[in-house]
Amino acid sequence: MKRSCVLTITLTIICTILSSCGKSGADTGNVAIKRYEKLLFETPAGQLPEVLKKNEYEYRYLLNESLDNPTYVRQIVDFASDPMMRKVFETSWKRYSDLSWLEKDLEKPMKKTCELFPNLGIKYFYTLITGSFDYNMRVISVDSFLAIDICQYAIADMSFAGCFQYPQYLINMLDSSFILPDCMYAVGMNALLSGNQNPELNPLLDHMIFRGKLLCFMNAVLPDMPLEKKIRYTSDQL
Repeated sequence: MKRSCVLTITLTIICTILSSCGKSGADTGNVAIKRYEKLLFETPAGQLPEVLKKNEYEYRYLLNESLDNPTYVRQIVDFASDPMMRKVFETSWKRYSDLSWLEKDLEKPMKKTCELFPNLGIKYFYTLITGSFDYNMRVISVDSFLAIDICQYAIADMSFAGCFQYPQYLINMLDSSFILPDCMYAVGMNALLSGNQNPELNPLLDHMIFRGKLLCFMNAVLPDMPLEKKIRYTSDQL
């Protein structure tokens, strides 16, 4: 009981700090999402190396190696030419060709994030198709960028690939309504882990406190969003 009370008090203090620690006047401006998958899959294969090189700086955070490496460029061209990946792109693009709604929805929580963590400096937003279909990597935020593996949010339309063996309960949580909270969850992880050790390597209590911090962050930047969307539990499960 005493440990539970201590944890509750600790999380209350954390939430209070998060709600008041930002510097006034911080503003990220408009959010503009760059569509890397469009560049890859809509550029003819013969022109792709030249187009990639032309846009190398703009998409530098998504590139594992220099485009001066012909083997790496060949791998990218082969990926973009793969029939299955092209079908994945077409399916995803049919649903998410227009993400202006997401850009608008991200502006307010990103502005709040900038107030809470003025040194975080996330300036670049991307969508892409990785082909890995790793549920735990559907959105990542590292340093100054955020990237969305957009095809994962169209997985329900990919019966042609057996939904890539995703269980139904995960498919149910991979639609457009989860993109915004997933983005802010990734941003929160980026902000809270900056310069700190991964809490999963620490004792259970440290891990619980970290998760509490993350939930406080989510509540601060998405105050009007239902809790179920933030933590991916149904109201019955809560």
